[in-house]
Amino acid sequence: MQLVTSKCPSCGSLLKVDKNTGTAICEYCGNEYVVEKDDTTSNTSNNKTSNITDNKMFESSYNDDTLVINGKKVFTTNYKNSCEWSFSIGKQNYNVLFENGKLISVNGAEAVKIAKLKSKESNMLEAVYDVDLGNGQIAKLCIRKKEATLIYEGKNLENGQKYEIIQIPKWAYVFVALYVVNFFLIIGGALGGAINMASAVISATIASDSKKNATVRVIQCILIYVVVTFVSFFLASAITKTLMN
Repeated sequence: MQLVTSKCPSCGSLLKVDKNTGTAICEYCGNEYVVEKDDTTSNTSNNKTSNITDNKMFESSYNDDTLVINGKKVFTTNYKNSCEWSFSIGKQNYNVLFENGKLISVNGAEAVKIAKLKSKESNMLEAVYDVDLGNGQIAKLCIRKKEATLIYEGKNLENGQKYEIIQIPKWAYVFVALYVVNFFLIIGGALGGAINMASAVISATIASDSKKNATVRVIQCILIYVVVTFVSFFLASAITKTLMN
């Protein structure tokens, strides 16, 4: 029996696909799927749909008046995760392939390095790239914590849900600048770099959390800065004493 493995669209667990019989069974939740051998969507016994081809799967679907989303495939090439999105805008079908974290292509066209597509919306927490779909349509490739998401008009092209690009308020960069000063004036080197970089990222993350009151976010960033500065002075003093002995 010839098997390939993929993820169950119901629970995300290991799914074994028998390519000879065209059936798949989830080892965790027990759901059974009937999978067609071509690249079209198949109906399953529990009315869920999946599209499985050679260890790649469109994992979800969405449909409204203008946008139809078949979902997102995640697979591995050259030991790095690659992604593929399939969707339609009006009567135009699109297939966007993001390979090895560096290249992106639309509808089989020549791949382009994403570094050339970087958007002004990029920040220290999220990289954003403008992807030209043609016909005046622009999608945005967002990379946050190494997770790639393709959005169009604020909708996630994996599931149709609203997606908000991280917005770091301008006042947060005051704290980033203070940590840079700490690095040069208090504690530098690898240790100082790690401490101040981590603190800057944490402060930016807190500052960008729009669910919290702005005053609360500012106070939290101030407290973190005070604590980190005190610890930095202590470590710098200890290192200096050690070197002098």
